[in-house]
Amino acid sequence: MSCTIMVYTGATMAMAKRAHAKSARAKHVRRSVTLPPKIARQVETLARQRALSDNRVLVELIEQGIEAQRQKEKAFFQLAERFRAASDPEQVKQLGDQLGRFVFGSLDRERINTAARRLNADAADVLKYQSEE
Repeated sequence: MSCTIMVYTGATMAMAKRAHAKSARAKHVRRSVTLPPKIARQVETLARQRALSDNRVLVELIEQGIEAQRQKEKAFFQLAERFRAASDPEQVKQLGDQLGRFVFGSLDRERINTAARRLNADAADVLKYQSEE
């Protein structure tokens, strides 16, 4: 069994002319979201605990998720830049390992190590090329 909850975020709804001033603030998009029962119960529980509607809780969770994704992307690019700028082989290895974990997350250790070895090999090639110039 699943539960469908409506979420509103971002498009204009039809309004009377006298309410035109409010329409600039009242832009929403109607979305139908089907949630697994466990998630629906969690949303309902959060809504009750915080005295909010299910819809408001969903909007806040989505906003938090988007912000978390932006922060993760920013952290990734900062790490990649540190990796690119590193010249010490030990630091390159460490940053390569961190990048591998970042990209592959909690996947099995062998896949992470394989990706890290590839990144480290690529970094070693770059360092070798730079030293030859």
